[in-house]
Amino acid sequence: MIVKVRDKDGNIYTNDMSHNADKWILEIHFGTSYTQVIVQDKLQNDEGNEIFPQKNIIIPMGDMYWIDMLAVNENEIGEWVVK
Repeated sequence: MIVKVRDKDGNIYTNDMSHNADKWILEIHFGTSYTQVIVQDKLQNDEGNEIFPQKNIIIPMGDMYWIDMLAVNENEIGEWVVK
């Protein structure tokens, strides 16, 4: 099963590591009110070396769980990509 998520900037990350993508899903953590997806980018630094920064994407389960979202930075909110 291919899983995809989109961050606030429109970047799409996938668990399909068989193609030449540069944005991957590393971990998925399920909670009662949101899902945490840890993703990784493949970038180049100023010296031309490859770097692999990680970040969180938080996908809320709905508006009724707002109390759990108080400590989440707004730019970490994302969504599932459904085709």
